[in-house]
Order: sequence, then structure tokens, then C-alpha cells
Amino acid sequence: MACGVPRREVDDVTSECIIAAWIAIQRGGFKVHAWVEPTEALRRWLYGIAWRLSAHERGRARHRREVLAAEPWELGAEEPASDTQAQLRARTLLRALDRLPPHQRALLLATAEGHTPAALAAPQRITARAVLHQLVRARAALLDEGDEEGDG
Repeated sequence: MACGVPRREVDDVTSECIIAAWIAIQRGGFKVHAWVEPTEALRRWLYGIAWRLSAHERGRARHRREVLAAEPWELGAEEPASDTQAQLRARTLLRALDRLPPHQRALLLATAEGHTPAALAAPQRITARAVLHQLVRARAALLDEGDEEGDG
């Protein structure tokens, strides 16, 4: 583990550090004082970014409660998956979810987080029934994407 980040997450946190540093530099967030050597200032600044992001990563809920579920889309699934096939099915569904259009993916994730169709409809100024229709299409598209990956 680097800075307390699990080995499987180190590459992701490193990428996040690079992106965060780049964005901060673009916004003028890196300043070098006259009394500090520029290379040392940059090293300290990057270390601070890495430390903060690794602290956020360590505190994320997935590290405290991550459990693979046999049926990830089944509400109330409580028993962790112990067989490889269930893990492969879950990965297949996640890849399929990633290939969906952004609006369908966002809708599926929002409902998975517990948002109601009525709450999702209000900002779009559409009816909850319209959201339900979109949700049905998104779920069908997800299943189609999952089937295509399983066939390939």
C-alpha cells in the first residue's frame, strides 16, 4: 500500500493526482515563493495533493463496506458472492453499464441510489411516467449490452 491506499487503487489515485495537479496549475493554484527552490516547491505541492487524495481514497465507503453481490441488481442482496461466476456476471453488467449512453447510465445509477421517478422528473419538467418509460428503455438497453458481451 502506498500512503495507505490499497495496491489495486494506486494507479487510479496516481491518475487523479496528475489530473488534480494539472487542473490546479491551469487555475493558477501553484505558486513558487522566492525563498523556496522551484523543484522542491513543486515536490512538496504534489506531495500535498497526493496525501489529500489518498486520504479521501482511504475514507471512501467502498473500502469499508465493499462486498461482491451474487446479483448486483437485485435489491436487498445480502449474501456476498463467493463463486467466480457471480463476480464475472457483476463485471459484465458493470461493463455493459459503462457502454450505455450517459443519460441512460445516469438514470440507472440515480434510481439505484434511491431517487424516485418523481424526483428525477421535476428538474427535467417531465412527468414521472415519462421517467419510468426512460427507465424501462435503459434497463432493456443494459440487458442487451450485457447479453452482447456474454456472447462475445
